Amino acid sequence: MKKKSGLVLFITAVLLIMSSINSPVSYAEETEYSPSEPSPYDTEGYALNELPIYPMSQVTYEFWRTTFSNYVWIAGGRGFKNPHSIGIDSVNKNGITIEAYSANLGTYKGKCVTPKVGGWRICNWGHLPRNTTYKFKLVNTSSGTANITMGNVIYSNSNQ
Repeated sequence: MKKKSGLVLFITAVLLIMSSINSPVSYAEETEYSPSEPSPYDTEGYALNELPIYPMSQVTYEFWRTTFSNYVWIAGGRGFKNPHSIGIDSVNKNGITIEAYSANLGTYKGKCVTPKVGGWRICNWGHLPRNTTYKFKLVNTSSGTANITMGNVIYSNSNQ
């Protein structure tokens, strides 16, 4: 289980590095290296000098396989204080939108629309006002059933 958690954190970190404020959804690019070229990765598989350093107060909530045809609340509608990002891994190419709501009043605060592709998708939520708790809903915007294999919410319990 620790290897899966480490892999999820590594993939999330790589995707966070590649994301930008202007593009809320990003994907890791696959790069092929020939044996004669040195790899930019150390023996642990992490890119050297590229991983972000998060404050000690960063917390990762992981969730696992779920399927839904309409929508599902992450963690059953639990609130996350100062969310940084949400990453999801989907098997199929259903369009998935992640909607943010204030946890106390349930007021709609915005959404992140992901493209209709399978694999990892990440949405940054650092632009939301700090010191506030939000809950998130995964919405299937395609016909059929969305199939999520895993995902995570990175957030902070402090006032960052």
